[in-house]
Amino acid sequence: MKESAKKLDFEEAAKYRDLIKDLKDRVLINKA
Repeated sequence: MKESAKKLDFEEAAKYRDLIKDLKDRVLINKA
């Protein structure tokens, strides 16, 4: 149970990291 929960957290973290990166890229493009 703990292992799957840990894996889920890792996947969620990766997903949010991609979202934040995408948002930052959009902001940079808008500023340019």
